[in-house]
Amino acid sequence: MDRRHLLALTPLLLILASMPAEACSYGLLSTAMSARRRKIVTTVFEHWWARDRAAFLKDFSDIVRSDGTTMPPKEARALYPSRSVSAATMSLFDRFFADDGRIQRIQWTLDTPAGMIVACSEFDKVDDANVPCSPKPVLHLFLVEMPGLTLEAMTHMATTATPQSDVFHLSVGD
Repeated sequence: MDRRHLLALTPLLLILASMPAEACSYGLLSTAMSARRRKIVTTVFEHWWARDRAAFLKDFSDIVRSDGTTMPPKEARALYPSRSVSAATMSLFDRFFADDGRIQRIQWTLDTPAGMIVACSEFDKVDDANVPCSPKPVLHLFLVEMPGLTLEAMTHMATTATPQSDVFHLSVGD
């Protein structure tokens, strides 16, 4: 770089230097925070699989503090008077995991600051040891929106029937 280019860039460098560094800095989730979030999400799915509608909806209406404790309901209503579970999230309860003859399991999770992507499988119980293979498991992909530790909503992203548990692939870039 010659002197002429350096002089032309000087005003730009002064502007960039005056901007706060955290304006474009994104903090990564700590391991402890990610573990708390996974526990909360796992609990939601366990309530769902147990067909406990009240506990499932309560998980989405509770406000969870950064230390993992739940805010008392009276305090939560005072701070967030209009907080309610979305109709889309409530409708998922009846649309999935309603068959008692199936086994459900979380295959993997991907934690992001905006929420957690959860892949879970659902397959038939096989009571007969002579049956060589059960039907293909069904894999579901959900986005659980949760800034911090508080659940906000859940969206169904995809479903596929396949014997492979790693059928969902994540690609980054071009």
